Amino acid sequence: MAKSGEEFIARFLSRAVSPGGLALEYGAGGVDYSRFLPARLVRTDLTADRGRLEVCCDIQALPFRPGLFDLVFGIAVFVYVPDLEGAIAELARVLAPQGRLVMFEYVRMINAYNRHYKKRAGYVHTVGLGRLGRALNSAGLNWRRLDLGPEKGRLAPGFIARRRWLIVEAGRWS
Repeated sequence: MAKSGEEFIARFLSRAVSPGGLALEYGAGGVDYSRFLPARLVRTDLTADRGRLEVCCDIQALPFRPGLFDLVFGIAVFVYVPDLEGAIAELARVLAPQGRLVMFEYVRMINAYNRHYKKRAGYVHTVGLGRLGRALNSAGLNWRRLDLGPEKGRLAPGFIARRRWLIVEAGRWS
């Protein structure tokens, strides 16, 4: 296992897209994963205060044409999204026909983290596999769960905690 959550995610993503492809990170955080990807990365977030952000937009109204991205990924974003189904449908819309959607989500968060971000974002919840799976199915995507399990390490600079991650990979494969 990687020394940190960041490194694990970077290794996973580096194998998730072909060289020369186009990737979308929704809800881009402090870590710039472009240095790990063999594809061009477009970083988006709802707020413009996220470092090397390229597009400021809502995950539920992405300003991209359908089928544009070979890889679409996000890390701990759906804890802030009230309309999970709408957001998944929008991500599926911009995903290329043979593309991959990869979601790294919290199954369990420590209470202090939850309280901190609830104040900041106004909406925080953990994401359940059942609801996430139904939203993916409704969007016409097949999916599978990849379990990281308890991860000790840094996901974002300056924040260390024990979490349980849910990693889901989705696409239009048969």
